[in-house]
Amino acid sequence: MPEEIAAGSTRSWRRLFTSTAGKNVYTDTSFKNAKVMRELAGLFGEDKLLFATDYPFDGITQSVAACEEAFADDPVLADKVFYGNAAKLLHL
Repeated sequence: MPEEIAAGSTRSWRRLFTSTAGKNVYTDTSFKNAKVMRELAGLFGEDKLLFATDYPFDGITQSVAACEEAFADDPVLADKVFYGNAAKLLHL
């Protein structure tokens, strides 16, 4: 993985995600802020975004708070990201 993508360069992740969006690819919320999470939901579709943390590198509390902030105005989407999409993907 190129170092700039691993480090979270906005231009790099946007290029990578734009090239894979619309395909059978899922992404997650780890190490992303609320703005990026909303962009990812728009790029990949709300059914392809999964909640994740970068624990122990980032606190679980911060990950939950960022996701709650991102989807505060859309409780149905928040439920999909926190649980529904993973449950569907894993056939739970």
